[in-house]
Amino acid sequence: MSPTRGDVRPGWDVRVSAEAVEWLMNCTTDEAAAARVMSAFNFIIQKLHIAGPRAGEPDIKKLIATNDLWEMRVKDPTGAYRMFFRFGKVRGQRIVAVAHGRKKSEQNFARSVIDLAQRKADAYLAELGADGFTDEDR
Repeated sequence: MSPTRGDVRPGWDVRVSAEAVEWLMNCTTDEAAAARVMSAFNFIIQKLHIAGPRAGEPDIKKLIATNDLWEMRVKDPTGAYRMFFRFGKVRGQRIVAVAHGRKKSEQNFARSVIDLAQRKADAYLAELGADGFTDEDR
């Protein structure tokens, strides 16, 4: 039996915090690089809107040793850029809460950077009135 329009599950509502937008607008002083990075993140956000966690690597990755923190990943000749997010639900609607961004300057982020991103993602979920959820909820 093929699904009818009413059987299709709605996509994901991607919400980007004002702080994350501000970071993205100022992530580099190179205007051409900024345009490339913003375009790449926009593409990933569109994929998240459609597929949620199934957008998959290399665009998104779940971070180990965190409370369901994920990162969007963009490589550019000027560096590697990351935006951190969590999945959640607000009144039954599945959301992606993007809360923090950072340019990588080393191979791995310091634990303090990951902890800060986790706190910001948790706070943004709370601000949205969302409940975070795990793999079983997706």
